[in-house]
This record gives sequence, structure tokens and C-alpha cells, in this order.
Amino acid sequence: MTITVGPNPYGVAVADLDEDGDADLAVTVAGQDSVAVLGNGDGTFTPATTLGVNTWPTEIHAADLDVDGRVDLVTTNRHADGISVLLNRTERPVPPTADVSVKLTANPNIGLLISEIRYTLTIRNLGPDALQSGTVSTPIPAGVKIVPGSGCSVAAGVLTCSTGALAVNGSVVRKFTHPLSALSIGTLRLTATRTASTPADPNAANDKSTSTCSVVSILLVTCR
Repeated sequence: MTITVGPNPYGVAVADLDEDGDADLAVTVAGQDSVAVLGNGDGTFTPATTLGVNTWPTEIHAADLDVDGRVDLVTTNRHADGISVLLNRTERPVPPTADVSVKLTANPNIGLLISEIRYTLTIRNLGPDALQSGTVSTPIPAGVKIVPGSGCSVAAGVLTCSTGALAVNGSVVRKFTHPLSALSIGTLRLTATRTASTPADPNAANDKSTSTCSVVSILLVTCR
């Protein structure tokens, strides 16, 4: 492969200059008092980007000169009795994030034949980017029976609910129930927590929600 960069190419430096994860080439072009930067991120190296330097650049070196995490270039300029420093100002992409909020509420459903606590789990994507997937887990106290609804499952004492993809400000509702019996007397406290999501969640403050129910009898239940 032959790549034309200009008259009198002299030195070459190899580094990831545009921070795309692939190696680029920087070539001093002495006959044009410039540096040619090549690299398209796909194994091709044309066309070149030309950066001006001082007279008759020869050697070139790549290093992070200003300690900002980006590779810079420095050339020696034979006819100028000096060097040229080219600082890398490549804009770094901002990784996507999705703030997932979790809200768990409970309502007693008391009847002569069936008494139960109905739980509603609302999972919302507050952005700023779309949510690809999310998981909310709720540990179940020993001896407590939970009947999962659509999108949820119970295994090893944990209720797990998934979200699927959610647009910004989109939400999904998952439901589950706790059947009441004569043995249900006491306080039942459940906490739902976001345990995984893609992309990363930038705000942990709204990742969990707790609902507490007091069961005096199967006919007298209050929740908050």
C-alpha cells in the first residue's frame, strides 16, 4: 500500500490520535512544513488531515504532553531551529446514561373469600438517554409468599422484575401480590431496588422504594 502525503515525508508517529480505539499515523511532510494525520478507524488512511508546523519538520513524537489523557504531537523543525507542539483537542464522546427511578406501592384487597396485598412497582426512565434494559429486585422475607405478575419471577427468595427498553420519560408497571392468611399477622416491609440497568444509572438516590404494611388480621390491613 502506498499513501501519498506530500513532498519530502520524513518521520512517522503511530498513536490513537482521535480516540476511536484504532491506531492513526502522523507523518512530517518537510516539503510542506506540515504534519499529515491519517486514520479512518477502518484500516484506511486517506484522505489526510494537514496540520501546519514550522520550517522543514523532520522527527515527530507522540505523547500526552499536557497530561489530559489525549495523545499530542511534537516535531523538530530543522530550518527553524526549534520544535512545534500540536496539542490534541479531540472532543471525547459523552457516554449515555439513563436515570431509573423505582416506586413501590401497596394496597390491601380485603374480601370474604380472598384477602391479599396488591403491590404496584413503577419503573421510570428519567433520561437523559433511552434505557436498553433494567432489573429491579425485591428480597422476600422468610415465610412470605409472593405471587409474581407479568415481567416478574421469584427465585431463591428474591422477586426479580425486568423493564425491557424504555424511551426517555417512559415507564413500565409490574404487579405482584401477597396472599393473606391467619399467619400473616405482623408487619411486612418490602424494598424494591434497581440492581442492574443499561446504560449506566447516574443517580442512585431514586434507585429504591419501600412499602410497609401492618396486618392486624386478614380483614384489617394498612399500608404505606
